[in-house]
Amino acid sequence: MPLSNRSLAAFALTSLVIEMTPGPNMTYLALVSLSQGIRAGLAAVGGVALGLSVYGAVAALGLSAAIDNSPLLYEVLRWG
Repeated sequence: MPLSNRSLAAFALTSLVIEMTPGPNMTYLALVSLSQGIRAGLAAVGGVALGLSVYGAVAALGLSAAIDNSPLLYEVLRWG
């Protein structure tokens, strides 16, 4: 089923709000940017965004329930 423009806009807005909420990722990104410069900061932002995108895709596919029910899969993902 294709996403409507309204659904896509709601998803994008929700993603933006989540990304702007302070937390460990924001602390890490601020520290990298301040200590190593803008280039390293942007690379870190790209890495965090890629990781969150992968996590979101896995959750959307329903694999998060399988990971939740498997301690081994959870630990592998956590340490990866």
